[in-house]
Amino acid sequence: MYSKQEQPPIPPENDCRNACTDMDRITVNTQIHFGKPCITGTRITVQSVLELLNEGLSFNDIIQGYYPDLQVEDIRACLQYAIALVAAEDIRLVSA
Repeated sequence: MYSKQEQPPIPPENDCRNACTDMDRITVNTQIHFGKPCITGTRITVQSVLELLNEGLSFNDIIQGYYPDLQVEDIRACLQYAIALVAAEDIRLVSA
């Protein structure tokens, strides 16, 4: 679907990569976790970090208890990545 190191397209109006260098912390590589977005230089998926946040863990809890090599900016990048994907989504509601 996407070539190595290529990220899914983000519409220019939702692309914060120029303003937010944190997006550079997320990499999509078809050879790692079947192309799921990961924190650059790791095998930690964005999904894994988001699931921990969903469970109510703080950034520090995630770093201290699960991924000591991460930085706060890595976790912020996961959130920014998820926001960019949702913002680019075209949602169509179907009435019953």
